[in-house]
Amino acid sequence: MTKSLFLLLLSISFAFGATLKVGDTLTQLQLPDQFGKQHTITAAQCTTIVIANNKDASVMTNNFLNTKTPTFLQEHRTCYISDIHSMPSLITKLFALPKMKKYTFPILLMYEAEENIFPKKDDFLTVVKFTNNKITSIDFENNVTQIFR
Repeated sequence: MTKSLFLLLLSISFAFGATLKVGDTLTQLQLPDQFGKQHTITAAQCTTIVIANNKDASVMTNNFLNTKTPTFLQEHRTCYISDIHSMPSLITKLFALPKMKKYTFPILLMYEAEENIFPKKDDFLTVVKFTNNKITSIDFENNVTQIFR
Protein backbone atom coordinates (compact mmCIF):
# COMPACT_ATOMS: atom_id res chain seq x y z
CA MET A 1 0.00 0.00 0.00
CA THR A 2 1.38 3.36 -0.87
CA LYS A 3 2.22 5.87 1.81
CA SER A 4 -0.14 8.47 0.34
CA LEU A 5 -3.06 6.04 0.35
CA PHE A 6 -2.41 5.22 3.98
CA LEU A 7 -2.23 8.91 4.90
CA LEU A 8 -5.45 9.65 3.03
CA LEU A 9 -7.31 6.85 4.75
CA LEU A 10 -5.82 7.73 8.10
CA SER A 11 -6.87 11.36 7.72
CA ILE A 12 -10.40 10.30 6.78
CA SER A 13 -10.52 8.02 9.80
CA PHE A 14 -9.37 10.81 12.14
CA ALA A 15 -11.73 13.30 10.52
CA PHE A 16 -14.76 11.18 11.32
CA GLY A 17 -13.60 9.27 14.35
CA ALA A 18 -13.00 5.56 14.03
CA THR A 19 -16.14 4.78 12.04
CA LEU A 20 -18.29 6.70 9.57
CA LYS A 21 -21.89 7.44 10.49
CA VAL A 22 -25.01 8.89 8.85
CA GLY A 23 -24.48 12.58 8.08
CA ASP A 24 -20.71 12.29 7.62
CA THR A 25 -19.10 13.41 4.38
CA LEU A 26 -17.16 10.94 2.31
CA THR A 27 -14.15 12.45 0.63
CA GLN A 28 -12.27 10.55 -2.05
CA LEU A 29 -11.33 7.04 -1.04
CA GLN A 30 -8.72 5.05 -2.98
CA LEU A 31 -8.46 1.27 -2.98
CA PRO A 32 -6.91 -1.27 -5.35
CA ASP A 33 -9.01 -3.86 -7.15
CA GLN A 34 -8.17 -7.54 -7.56
CA PHE A 35 -5.83 -6.67 -10.46
CA GLY A 36 -3.91 -4.04 -8.46
CA LYS A 37 -5.48 -1.10 -10.31
CA GLN A 38 -6.22 1.86 -8.02
CA HIS A 39 -9.83 3.09 -7.91
CA THR A 40 -10.99 6.38 -6.47
CA ILE A 41 -14.43 6.19 -4.91
CA THR A 42 -16.41 9.40 -5.14
CA ALA A 43 -20.08 10.15 -4.64
CA ALA A 44 -20.27 11.05 -8.33
CA GLN A 45 -19.22 7.50 -9.18
CA CYS A 46 -21.03 5.59 -6.43
CA THR A 47 -24.21 6.32 -4.57
CA THR A 48 -23.92 2.99 -2.74
CA ILE A 49 -20.95 1.16 -1.27
CA VAL A 50 -21.31 -2.50 -0.33
CA ILE A 51 -18.66 -3.85 2.05
CA ALA A 52 -18.11 -7.56 2.70
CA ASN A 53 -16.34 -7.93 6.03
CA ASN A 54 -15.99 -11.71 6.09
CA LYS A 55 -15.61 -14.72 3.82
CA ASP A 56 -19.29 -15.77 3.81
CA ALA A 57 -20.45 -12.27 2.85
CA SER A 58 -17.80 -12.14 0.11
CA VAL A 59 -18.76 -15.54 -1.30
CA MET A 60 -22.45 -14.61 -1.31
CA THR A 61 -21.77 -11.29 -3.05
CA ASN A 62 -19.30 -12.74 -5.56
CA ASN A 63 -21.73 -15.53 -6.48
CA PHE A 64 -24.54 -13.00 -6.98
CA LEU A 65 -22.44 -10.57 -9.04
CA ASN A 66 -20.98 -13.40 -11.11
CA THR A 67 -24.48 -13.96 -12.56
CA LYS A 68 -24.75 -10.31 -13.67
CA THR A 69 -23.25 -8.37 -16.55
CA PRO A 70 -19.72 -6.95 -16.07
CA THR A 71 -21.20 -3.43 -15.90
CA PHE A 72 -23.90 -4.28 -13.33
CA LEU A 73 -22.20 -2.44 -10.45
CA GLN A 74 -21.47 0.61 -12.60
CA GLU A 75 -25.06 0.69 -13.87
CA HIS A 76 -26.27 0.64 -10.27
CA ARG A 77 -23.66 3.26 -9.21
CA THR A 78 -22.38 0.80 -6.62
CA CYS A 79 -18.85 0.10 -5.43
CA TYR A 80 -18.11 -3.29 -3.91
CA ILE A 81 -15.38 -3.57 -1.28
CA SER A 82 -14.01 -6.74 0.25
CA ASP A 83 -12.23 -6.36 3.58
CA ILE A 84 -9.46 -8.96 3.39
CA HIS A 85 -7.17 -7.57 6.08
CA SER A 86 -7.55 -10.63 8.33
CA MET A 87 -6.74 -13.07 5.53
CA PRO A 88 -3.16 -14.38 5.75
CA SER A 89 -1.10 -12.79 2.96
CA LEU A 90 0.03 -16.18 1.64
CA ILE A 91 -3.61 -17.30 1.27
CA THR A 92 -4.44 -13.98 -0.37
CA LYS A 93 -1.65 -14.29 -2.94
CA LEU A 94 -1.92 -18.02 -3.68
CA PHE A 95 -5.66 -18.58 -3.61
CA ALA A 96 -7.92 -15.56 -3.09
CA LEU A 97 -6.49 -13.13 -5.66
CA PRO A 98 -6.24 -15.72 -8.47
CA LYS A 99 -9.88 -16.64 -7.85
CA MET A 100 -10.95 -12.98 -7.71
CA LYS A 101 -9.18 -12.30 -11.01
CA LYS A 102 -11.63 -14.66 -12.72
CA TYR A 103 -14.51 -12.30 -11.93
CA THR A 104 -15.47 -9.68 -14.51
CA PHE A 105 -16.59 -7.11 -11.92
CA PRO A 106 -14.25 -4.95 -9.81
CA ILE A 107 -13.66 -6.00 -6.22
CA LEU A 108 -12.01 -3.20 -4.29
CA LEU A 109 -9.77 -4.56 -1.57
CA MET A 110 -9.01 -3.39 1.95
CA TYR A 111 -5.69 -4.93 2.93
CA GLU A 112 -5.31 -3.10 6.27
CA ALA A 113 -7.65 -3.03 9.28
CA GLU A 114 -7.14 0.75 9.49
CA GLU A 115 -8.67 1.14 6.04
CA ASN A 116 -12.09 -0.04 7.18
CA ILE A 117 -13.77 3.16 8.28
CA PHE A 118 -17.22 1.65 7.74
CA PRO A 119 -19.35 0.17 10.50
CA LYS A 120 -19.77 -3.59 10.43
CA LYS A 121 -21.93 -6.31 11.87
CA ASP A 122 -20.88 -9.96 12.00
CA ASP A 123 -22.16 -12.06 9.08
CA PHE A 124 -23.73 -9.07 7.30
CA LEU A 125 -22.82 -6.85 4.38
CA THR A 126 -22.51 -3.17 5.22
CA VAL A 127 -24.49 -1.01 2.78
CA VAL A 128 -23.66 2.71 2.78
CA LYS A 129 -25.76 5.11 0.68
CA PHE A 130 -24.80 8.67 -0.30
CA THR A 131 -26.37 11.83 -1.62
CA ASN A 132 -23.99 14.68 -2.52
CA ASN A 133 -21.07 13.07 -0.63
CA LYS A 134 -23.16 12.85 2.57
CA ILE A 135 -23.93 9.46 4.06
CA THR A 136 -27.71 9.15 4.10
CA SER A 137 -28.00 5.60 5.42
CA ILE A 138 -25.98 2.70 6.74
CA ASP A 139 -27.70 -0.67 6.73
CA PHE A 140 -26.67 -4.26 7.32
CA GLU A 141 -27.93 -6.89 4.90
CA ASN A 142 -27.53 -10.66 4.91
CA ASN A 143 -29.14 -11.12 1.49
CA VAL A 144 -27.32 -9.41 -1.37
CA THR A 145 -30.36 -9.55 -3.66
CA GLN A 146 -32.18 -7.18 -1.29
CA ILE A 147 -29.58 -4.49 -1.96
CA PHE A 148 -30.44 -4.33 -5.68
CA ARG A 149 -34.24 -4.68 -5.51
